[in-house]
Amino acid sequence: MDAILKDFVAYLFGPEIFTTKCLNADQKQQLIQSMMIFVFAHRHSKGDKFIVETQDFMDSKPKFDLHFDFSIVRNVMYLYSKKAQEHYLTFPVESFMLAKFAASKDGQNFIKSKPDNSEKRAKTERIL
Repeated sequence: MDAILKDFVAYLFGPEIFTTKCLNADQKQQLIQSMMIFVFAHRHSKGDKFIVETQDFMDSKPKFDLHFDFSIVRNVMYLYSKKAQEHYLTFPVESFMLAKFAASKDGQNFIKSKPDNSEKRAKTERIL
């Protein structure tokens, strides 16, 4: 699964994201794990083999550089609050992914297409 997600991240952000010397190996691994959290947020408790294996791998690592916590994404998706938003924005990779999505044409079209934004068209346009 890591290889598939790595290809997906490279497709979204450009292949140089994994070849740059600006990111160390743990940061590159975090990109893959964070994408897994986004893509499989709805599968977090289903016991999928690749999620269990990733969690086991993470449990064997020191707790300082990498994280694999579905609640980071799930809290802003399902239990949205200012506290969840602020917590989410403390994670650099997830914040980068949000900014990249919000700045993309596809992301802006997605945001504009949401039914709750049609009533607030002027505010949505101002934000974007």
